[in-house]
Amino acid sequence: MLVRRWVAYSLDALVGFALFAGLQMALFVPLRTKLGISEPWFYSGWNTQLYTWLTASLPVWLYFSLTQASAAQATWGMRTLGLRLHNLRSNLPVSLNQAFIRSLVLLLPWELAHIANNFPIPLWYDPQPGFRPAFALVVLLGGLTIALILFRSDQRGLPDLVAGTQLIQRKNA
Repeated sequence: MLVRRWVAYSLDALVGFALFAGLQMALFVPLRTKLGISEPWFYSGWNTQLYTWLTASLPVWLYFSLTQASAAQATWGMRTLGLRLHNLRSNLPVSLNQAFIRSLVLLLPWELAHIANNFPIPLWYDPQPGFRPAFALVVLLGGLTIALILFRSDQRGLPDLVAGTQLIQRKNA
């Protein structure tokens, strides 16, 4: 199940990249130009984090949350691999609140990587970049989720434990 979950997540990461790239090209790059935002604006970690949040994090959180709370109870990657979410708190479908919480925890390492990259100043503008400890937290959280999936009999990772959900095989997959 771990490999199927990883492949599904990887497919969804491609969708996330397409959302990011599409928003960049269609909306944010032209908008930046109209607003007079140039490269020096991105020297600030706060500015870069805001831009990252608007162009990458928010669209991807919405994608994961809305698709997991949809009638399919699955992202495109999950559906492709024959997986869906199951609500362990009731016989009802996974709620938008549960899907949002699951997505928040699932994408927390990704967001922490953004924060580590962007603060105090963006890594690519830092004259002495060095190691940023928040990157270790990214690895620890990812490792914890993988360990939980591997060693728990119900194969629930941290996002599922927090949200009260379980990733299961679709019946007609």
